Amino acid sequence: MPGALRPRKLHPCCLTQVSVRHTASDTQAGARTPLNKQQLPSDVPGTPFSSLRGRRLRTPNGAWDTRNSESLLNALGNHLTLANAPNNRLFPGFQQASFNLLVNEKLLCEDGADARYVPGKDWKFRVWVGGRMDFRMPWMSWSTETNNGVCTVEKVSDIQINGDLANEDAKVMVTLTKSYLDGHKILRNGSFRWSPLKDALPYVTEKKHLCFMRQVPASLRSVEILRKIPPPVQPFYAQTMVPSAALLFRFSAVTNNDHRIHLDTEFTQRVYGIPKLLVHGPLTAVLMLEVLRKSLEIYAGAGPSIYAVKHFDYKNLMPLFVDEKITIACKKSDTADSDDEQSTPRIDGSQEKWQVWIQKGQGENATLAVKGKAIVTAHRKEERDGIQQPVKSPANSVVSPEL
Repeated sequence: MPGALRPRKLHPCCLTQVSVRHTASDTQAGARTPLNKQQLPSDVPGTPFSSLRGRRLRTPNGAWDTRNSESLLNALGNHLTLANAPNNRLFPGFQQASFNLLVNEKLLCEDGADARYVPGKDWKFRVWVGGRMDFRMPWMSWSTETNNGVCTVEKVSDIQINGDLANEDAKVMVTLTKSYLDGHKILRNGSFRWSPLKDALPYVTEKKHLCFMRQVPASLRSVEILRKIPPPVQPFYAQTMVPSAALLFRFSAVTNNDHRIHLDTEFTQRVYGIPKLLVHGPLTAVLMLEVLRKSLEIYAGAGPSIYAVKHFDYKNLMPLFVDEKITIACKKSDTADSDDEQSTPRIDGSQEKWQVWIQKGQGENATLAVKGKAIVTAHRKEERDGIQQPVKSPANSVVSPEL
């Protein structure tokens, strides 16, 4: 392999994966590097945290939580101009409001966050660094024409170590992968349990990237903009909003998120050293997807086409604080017609790329805080209006066993 590359010092909110690189001398016979001097993936036998990789997390199964989805939509409506919202649709990102385990308080960390995938007691600080969502079906709906339900599968899919584990500034990057599949109840060992249907493909697959730290970096301890990343220019569509404490509380409620850095100002300041409540990473994804959904509605106009999100990636570059004005924007990024925003929308199912981002600060202080990219597909409107997806289950939801 080529010579070793020295890792850049990155903000914890922009770290997602760390590659393993060795010098040529590392491969020579007898050449060894102490474990705590390497950057290693957790799947190497004997590596710290290797037992965590692949761990299955207990998750609920059954019906989509329509009440939570409606509550989330109403909460967002206090801050954003939303696109048309048919009553039976599950919008991109809204899967996060369903199938979240109400974790036993004994399995919560001091900061209220889920302890089931923490690398160890020393790694007591965490931030969300980004994620990816893949949507197999163009439109999800609450169809009542089936007795099947949704079976969710979540596991720790990857762990990466950034830096020297002997140093206090080392970071452990944990990736969770959650899949939502068509499922049913089967009789096993005298009781009914949820299981995915044979050969079922996920409706939605979501990857969540988190960063665990021993100490909170200075870049998170100030509301001042310490570095500037020029945001994209000439957005096709944008909205400005101020995330309120009420919005943060409501998002925590519909996602069963007890992390106190979104809820408890005194704790956030005293323990994390962060001056204000932080906006949830998953909430930033929903904000971007909702502004994109409105943008695509405008883009389609009165024509015969309509657009659906197929893939969405996002990365948190800087913290967003409560009561801080932000602008959420997007624009088409196809190289062929990136300068022609009035190009004719296509209706053949082909794909288009869109940039989505959140910026904060005004004028010369404006900086990119969250960046995302989406792949959208074009369809005829009647295809959306006539679609019925078998994703509604009986009223009672159950929890799958933790393996």
